[in-house]
Amino acid sequence: MSEHGLPDAKETGRVNRQAWLDSPYIDEVTKGSIRQMTDENDVAEAFSQDLAFGTGGMRGVMGPGSDRMNLYTVRRAILGVARWLSQSGPVETLRGAAIACDTRHHSQEFARYAALTLADEGVTVYLFDQPAPTPVLSHAIRRLGCATGVVITASHNTKEFNGMKIYNDGGCQLPPEEAAPLMEEIEKIPLLGPLPKSDFDTLVREGKIHFIGEDFRRQYIGTVLEHSLLDDRSAKEVLSVVYTPLNGTGNLYVREMMAEAGFSGHRCPGAGESRRRFSHGIPAESRRYAGFIHGYGPGATNRRAPGGRHGSGFGSPGHRDFSSG
Repeated sequence: MSEHGLPDAKETGRVNRQAWLDSPYIDEVTKGSIRQMTDENDVAEAFSQDLAFGTGGMRGVMGPGSDRMNLYTVRRAILGVARWLSQSGPVETLRGAAIACDTRHHSQEFARYAALTLADEGVTVYLFDQPAPTPVLSHAIRRLGCATGVVITASHNTKEFNGMKIYNDGGCQLPPEEAAPLMEEIEKIPLLGPLPKSDFDTLVREGKIHFIGEDFRRQYIGTVLEHSLLDDRSAKEVLSVVYTPLNGTGNLYVREMMAEAGFSGHRCPGAGESRRRFSHGIPAESRRYAGFIHGYGPGATNRRAPGGRHGSGFGSPGHRDFSSG
């Protein structure tokens, strides 16, 4: 007990850890991992509170526990999304949800489980068949007429993290006034509860889960290229571009767009994971010939590090960093 007579984090962690071990809803593999967690500080960090869902969604270290990102915390949040949609009536559940994910460990597993949970609750689901940039999810929501969107991502956080963000039917992250009723629904749902009654493959066969694949990617790339400000193909051909996805979702989409737009000599080097390593992670051979160097973060959204040539090489007096964040 704390000095105020309230349970402290270690005590709460021990109690909740045992609740997970006793629950019939937790799988045996997860229980095995929990049994290996013997350090009381680790137990307190993982089990002393629930992973918070706020206006920015939720984000946490992956692993077993109520304050971790795992299938059970994903289930709870997604059940809240399903019940939030159902409050608006059957039309909204029929319009459904688009689901995307980034390239992090377990992201595709979490996205698949989110699709299973939503479809099991009667919500139509459109699931990307491979990792996709967050802006592509926003486009899918609007083009498919979905009521909401879900993206499994932890943005720029380190590899131990994962998370979830919810988008409205305009393709925008939920503002506070829209997120509030969703958060209320999530709070009502017990973390340890019944699993989905259906299985994923059955829901696919029944037409309750639809895949977003190659045709949609081609359509999205075509739409982006329609808004290109540089129509002179010969001008593009003399500009050599180096691009790095920084291990993120922009890889396939950006390279295809650049190729179809007419840029030549673009490469996709294996640069580091942070902006600090951006310039040093690009091979010297690529830096030597690049007129423009560009990198996007994991979700291919606003974390970017563009640079342009000035002088004879990369960095001062070579390429200048145009990034502001």
